[in-house]
Amino acid sequence: MKYRLRLEDLALLESAPFRQTCTGELHAPVGAVFEQIAARPENWPRWFTPADDVHYEGPPPYGVGSMRFFRLYRLVRAREQIIAWEPDERFAYQVHEVNVPGVRAHGAVEADATY
Repeated sequence: MKYRLRLEDLALLESAPFRQTCTGELHAPVGAVFEQIAARPENWPRWFTPADDVHYEGPPPYGVGSMRFFRLYRLVRAREQIIAWEPDERFAYQVHEVNVPGVRAHGAVEADATY
């Protein structure tokens, strides 16, 4: 990776000048969804087609501090670090490095369960 990003923490979720929120309804148990999003990144290309390679670096167990590799469209590559791992409730990561110019910081990206 060539471009290192300014690191942010979970506080960015409240203070970011730009925030994008996506919501959806799934008919699956929260634990199964968390498992697919957080614990099984290699399955991402099955449901998020721009992703063609997503995997953790290093051996399990995975959680806060784990590093993840993410590739989109076979072109854009990123290394991310998990900053929140609360099974069935919250999963968040920050991007450390990318291979394309123009991004200065990418703070917390969060998925949380709402019942």
